[in-house]
Amino acid sequence: MPRSPQFRRSAFGSLRKNRLSGFLLLAVVTERTHEIGIRKSLGARRVLAGVARMAGLFFGIYPARQASRPDPIEALRVGR
Repeated sequence: MPRSPQFRRSAFGSLRKNRLSGFLLLAVVTERTHEIGIRKSLGARRVLAGVARMAGLFFGIYPARQASRPDPIEALRVGR
């Protein structure tokens, strides 16, 4: 059964549209993946900043508190 030229053009146009849709979808997904990666890295930086603050507080306050506990006269006499 012979196909008309109009049918062939229509089929070819559909193939082009499908291919174009695929390329557009690929571009959108690639861009979104990049954006998600940036958002994840910013979130990780916030977590790391929080952990760094907590570590700084602990390693700053704990030794200061330990040093302030003994009696100053006794600490000077013993030489701590």
